[in-house]
Amino acid sequence: HPLSMDRGISCRCRASDGGSGNWEKLQIQEDIITSPTNRFVKHLVKLRDSRSYRAETKRVLLVGQVPVEETLQQAAAASAASSASSPSPSCKVYSLIVSDEFYLEHPDIAEQYQPERLVRVPKHVLEKISGVQSGGSLGLAAEVSMPAGSMMDSKKGSVIKRLIVLDGIQDPGNLGTLLRTALGLGWDGAFLLKNTCDPFNQKAIRAARGACFRLPLHTEGSLEDLRELLRDHDFTVMAADPHAPVSVSSPALADEIRDVPIALWLGSEGKGLSGGQWNEAKNGGGNDQELLAAPLKTVKIDMAPEMESLNVAVAGGILMNVFRMKG
Repeated sequence: HPLSMDRGISCRCRASDGGSGNWEKLQIQEDIITSPTNRFVKHLVKLRDSRSYRAETKRVLLVGQVPVEETLQQAAAASAASSASSPSPSCKVYSLIVSDEFYLEHPDIAEQYQPERLVRVPKHVLEKISGVQSGGSLGLAAEVSMPAGSMMDSKKGSVIKRLIVLDGIQDPGNLGTLLRTALGLGWDGAFLLKNTCDPFNQKAIRAARGACFRLPLHTEGSLEDLRELLRDHDFTVMAADPHAPVSVSSPALADEIRDVPIALWLGSEGKGLSGGQWNEAKNGGGNDQELLAAPLKTVKIDMAPEMESLNVAVAGGILMNVFRMKG
């Protein structure tokens, strides 16, 4: 690896079939880093902080025991359950970084996650990597592969019935919550337009609880890409509008959209659809049908009159639950 370590290389073994006695060699490079100025540490910090560097390297940094466990265990389960007709994102673990204290308590951690490299570090180095002044309690971090391809690639030849379109979502906590909700309610994927924040931002990863590695995504998407997807799968676009004549709780609406492919378009936190690419496209002229290459329906969420709006993650959760596929 071009990023040098301080010292130490060893080889580990594991049971190839879950411990039945048939053993094979698992080559894991083991290293110890004691300096926060090590090149590999700087690489990890850059992964944590730079969206462009994550895109360039196709790698993501997971920080903390809970994000690492949730992401890698869920990704492994999704990969095992996938098939050629219904692929799921999966994770390759390039490096597992563990504090000295965590390693003493979990000496078999490498066998659990099977990284290419196991890197042991003292607390102050893990604090540098994580950006959090509690490296001892964080325990570990992982450098993993970004999910390959896009939702458009992974779903070719399959039927997509439920899609969320995220337009101008800037708060990573809201973004992660929306992805987690979509996965939990059985939606097929998320299309993130170019003006939406990075789903592999640290805050988004924590809020998503592993969903950004399991839910098929199309990131940095253009309106042209979206039109193609909407057209190919015969979507009806649904959007929330407080002035819409139809309530999301209307029985007639439920009957109307029961078997219809739905793309739920959610706008920015402060401005809604008026703050994203939807609005930019409308300002260029044309009606909604022409802009989206799909029919558009707007609905309102019934609220107390003194409330003007809901948080986008809350509104999105309500709408995704109402529009989820039944049965």
